[in-house]
Amino acid sequence: MNSTYLSILLGVAALIAAGGFIIKGYNAKGVLFSIGITLMAIAYAMGNAITKTPGGDPVADISNHIYGLFENRGGALGMIIMILIGFSAYMSHVGANDVVIRVLYKPLRHVRSPYVLLVGGFILSALMSFAIHSATALGVFLMATLFPIMVRLGISVPSAAAICSSTTLVNLAPTAADVILAAEKANADLITFSFK
Repeated sequence: MNSTYLSILLGVAALIAAGGFIIKGYNAKGVLFSIGITLMAIAYAMGNAITKTPGGDPVADISNHIYGLFENRGGALGMIIMILIGFSAYMSHVGANDVVIRVLYKPLRHVRSPYVLLVGGFILSALMSFAIHSATALGVFLMATLFPIMVRLGISVPSAAAICSSTTLVNLAPTAADVILAAEKANADLITFSFK
């Protein structure tokens, strides 16, 4: 069997296994971590390099790679996520989110069509992405403020969650890292690439 097809098959099997274990109630972090290590071990056994300079010992190479990932991503992105979620929890605890919800609910309750509210929520979220370029920060902010407002206005929970999450998927702000990278790859000016 072709190596590419085998890799795709193993990836799909890993996704199905992860979903099954999580649905059965196992700890999601533990399941994802275990399946990730298993996939790394399988990739190593298939002859794929896990690190840039493999040492020959699979256990040492995999553990060094995991240590490097924790060191690079956990220290920077992990701290940012923890700070944002802590800020959101604090704002909920002191009642700031409830005040925002009450203030914005009064004028919006006169709009009877949920579709108009959904489109308006998406446009507002897209505009917020220009100020908050981190998808994680934007998602936390929208779930703390926009989501409860939309649910209180009568929009279903899945629809409100879809608006909050879909905005973070396509971030067209000129300060977003993926837009900057795309402009560099296209050899275009960032502002021209973003707005024209």
